[in-house]
Amino acid sequence: MPAKAVSPKRLWVVAGLAAALTCLLACGLGAFWAYRTIAGDPPGQGDRAQRGYQATAPIIAAREKYRQAHGQYPAALDAPVPDDLAAIPAAVNGYPITYQAASGSYTLEFSYTGPGMNHCIYTPATLWKCGGYY
Repeated sequence: MPAKAVSPKRLWVVAGLAAALTCLLACGLGAFWAYRTIAGDPPGQGDRAQRGYQATAPIIAAREKYRQAHGQYPAALDAPVPDDLAAIPAAVNGYPITYQAASGSYTLEFSYTGPGMNHCIYTPATLWKCGGYY
């Protein structure tokens, strides 16, 4: 039995559907790539956040060592903590590192841009929490 011929109209419909699906896939992937490029990493992630974590890690370690030796956290960021830090960094990513002593605790904070403005806060109880806005 001979094969049935496919009508040209049906070929156009199938080709059109294939093209539409290809376009949807390509547009979807393109939109996702554009979003990630423009929007960047969420707050607390990415290179600038990592620089903040690295700059503050020795400060956190020194605060804990001070608390173990004195029973409380130091009152100020520049409180003497011998042999723990050669120099306490004043800023990271172009923004100051801030420290606030509280009763039995403290907060350590840094900020950075990209995308928008991001702010990360450390406390011994909650560790790091970061947020941001555009």
